[in-house]
Amino acid sequence: MRQHNDIKSMRTLSMYTRFLRGEILNKAKLAREYGVAERSVQRDIDLIRAYLERDHPGARVVYDRGLRGYKLVGLESHGIGSGDFRLIWNQVMSVRLLKNSEAEALSEKLISCVMPPEERKELRAQAAKDLESYTEREGAPGLRDTIFKISGAIRRGALLEVGHQSAKTGRRTTRLMEPVELILRDGHFCVEGRIIEEDEGPEEEQRLKLCRVDKIETCRVIERPKSRKKKTKS
Repeated sequence: MRQHNDIKSMRTLSMYTRFLRGEILNKAKLAREYGVAERSVQRDIDLIRAYLERDHPGARVVYDRGLRGYKLVGLESHGIGSGDFRLIWNQVMSVRLLKNSEAEALSEKLISCVMPPEERKELRAQAAKDLESYTEREGAPGLRDTIFKISGAIRRGALLEVGHQSAKTGRRTTRLMEPVELILRDGHFCVEGRIIEEDEGPEEEQRLKLCRVDKIETCRVIERPKSRKKKTKS
């Protein structure tokens, strides 16, 4: 099993790039934006801190109480290194969710941020070579749509009604799930969530389970009803 999933890696690298741009990142806002729990964002920040401690001594991510967010200090360059680019690019090549044109456009955007500039020519050549053999993964459009649908449900706190076929029994089931996080396990995108209703009985309620996204045959978002505030008599 991979140490962490590709989605998490890309999220962490996205946060790192935003730190390099001088952005102040609020943990609660990031959690809503990425559709994950705040504890997941905190783990991302801890990974960035560990990376900075190892590769950029003197640079660190600190919490600014006045700005109510995290910021990067002690790093003069507001770009990314060639190593950072390769790490991001390898994830893009591995996931294969983007169209060829989208992957090519992303590579150029990333390379334009690489510092020092003299390293960009070699990276462009490497990216071009990778794109020659790059193919969008089978079922990518449908998989992307489902992932975006799940991510939006997580961000809004909505429920999912997912229908899928069991890999063990071949039985088709429909479950009501409160999605918590998207991860990649053993090379497969999965949604982790709390099962609200299940055939096995009430003792299974609220248990966290993983469901492979590529095995989901139907996915319906169920918005939670907005709570109405009671009117107080004056």
